[in-house]
Parts: sequence; C-alpha cells; structure tokens
Amino acid sequence: MRPKTASRLAWSVGAFSIALQIGALALMFIDRHATLPDAASSARWNLANVMNAAVNIAVPAIGIVLASRRSENAIGWLFLAAGFTLGISAFGLSYGVHALVTDPGSLPAGRLFAWLGSLGLIPLGILAFLFLLFPTGHPRSARWRRVAWFVGGGFALVTAANLIFATQVWNDPYGNSTSGNVLLGVFLFAIPSLAASRRRSQRSSPGSAGRWVRSGRSSSGS
Repeated sequence: MRPKTASRLAWSVGAFSIALQIGALALMFIDRHATLPDAASSARWNLANVMNAAVNIAVPAIGIVLASRRSENAIGWLFLAAGFTLGISAFGLSYGVHALVTDPGSLPAGRLFAWLGSLGLIPLGILAFLFLLFPTGHPRSARWRRVAWFVGGGFALVTAANLIFATQVWNDPYGNSTSGNVLLGVFLFAIPSLAASRRRSQRSSPGSAGRWVRSGRSSSGS
C-alpha cells in the first residue's frame, strides 16, 4: 500500500471511530436521567464511563499516528481495528439503550444496534496481539507465532460465544448479562500474550522501543 493511501485510510478509519465514540457520549448525555438496567450499566452517564470513553477515543488516535507514519507495521493498524470495534460497540450500546429502554421506538433498528454493542470483546483480543507483536509488528519467532494462533483462536471462540448469546437475547438484549464468565475467558486467553510480552522485554535491550519510535520519526520526515 502506498504511504499516501495508507495515511488516508488510517485517518478515515480513525476519524470515523472517534465520531462513533462522540455519538455514544451524546446519547449517554441525552439519557443521563434515565434508570438503566445493570446489563446496560456501561451506557450510564457517570464519571467512570465518560473517562472510559475518553480513553477509548485515544485508541484510534494512536492508531492514526502510528499507521500513517509506519504503515508497514501492524501495530498501528491493530490500534485502528481496536478503536473501530470500540466505537461500534459503544455507539451500538448507547443507541440500543435509547431506542429500546429510555425512549422505545424513537429510533429504528434498536435491536440490531444492541447486538452490535456486544462486539466489545474484540478490542481485548486485539490488545493481546499488541503484546505479542510489539514493537516490530511480527511474532518474535515461530514458537510465538503458534502462540499467536492459539490466542487468536481462543478469542474467536469467546467472541463467537458472546455473539451467540447476544443473538439468543435479541428480543430482550438488556434483560440479562454474562459478562463475568466472558471476561474470565478473555483473561485466560490473554495470559500467553502477557507472557510473550514479558519475555520480549527481558530479552530486548532497554532502548529497543525508543529506536522503533525514532525510526518512525525519521521515516516520516524523509
């Protein structure tokens, strides 16, 4: 991919993801006085959720910077993918809550957007890959490549199970929640990635991350 094309794509995906997060915040503010069920607690207007949205906005912003400057490195694109799914999930949740709970029937396709709100596990899987691929964008060795396949397969199964559950509760998406069991599965599959990150940091020199950033600056300035 040509650098200009990669930069435009990075900015387009990142800006759209940020717009989704801002849209989710707007809907949360509109419904700030509503009483929401526990399954939709992430859509409540409070300091914790607003700060969480601010952190989530930073994810695609980082992706824009990295992918536009180092398009050949997968790290930036992983940030963008995580930011995109975070935006879809946040907006889907807030939209679904407004359309189905706080003002039923006011917006179309409320159940579809509520279903899209269940995509929030995907960014966690992408985070695991960030640990495995940092800083080069590739697994350190063939052995860690197998770990990457294992982690990817595990998160695919957990995500599929979550989407199946979301489909089963299509008619009442906020009537129940199994987030505890799902997050336990996410944690178990994230352990190999954390181990890989620790092993990388032990074997790499202290200045390796700095050299990666400096090389990105020099390539962007050339």
